[in-house]
Amino acid sequence: MTTDITREQLLARQPHDYLRDGLSTAAGTLRPELAGIPAFAVATQLDEAMASPQEVALTFEMLKQVLGVSQGDGSPAGDRFLAASRDALDHVARLLSKVNNIVLDGWLEDCAPFVKTEADIQAFIALFQTVLQQYTALQAVKPPADEA
Repeated sequence: MTTDITREQLLARQPHDYLRDGLSTAAGTLRPELAGIPAFAVATQLDEAMASPQEVALTFEMLKQVLGVSQGDGSPAGDRFLAASRDALDHVARLLSKVNNIVLDGWLEDCAPFVKTEADIQAFIALFQTVLQQYTALQAVKPPADEA
């Protein structure tokens, strides 16, 4: 049996609600339940904030690149993630010549305190990839603006 979740409930979900038990499993992978409703909630929030698909995809790719470059630099995982998130957002803002989407920026910042280990970094990348996939699907089924 499934429980219906409203758009308002999806919009209200925050990282402290779904990440309180952490990002990764004991085996070091993304907690499976995060790939469901929590990821769809983030995708819905990005949709509501009218984040461009290009910005979301570019931020995902840039975050992976910056994290890869900083790997092994000796800094704690949480500090490295927060710095990489900021760097990725800065790069994307410059590349797109626009201010970062406030919801995307806020989501990365709000997730940062939950990134404590290298496994959490990898789990977050998996979560962000799932969010991106769901966001892309949401955008694909939206009617064109002139039909809405």
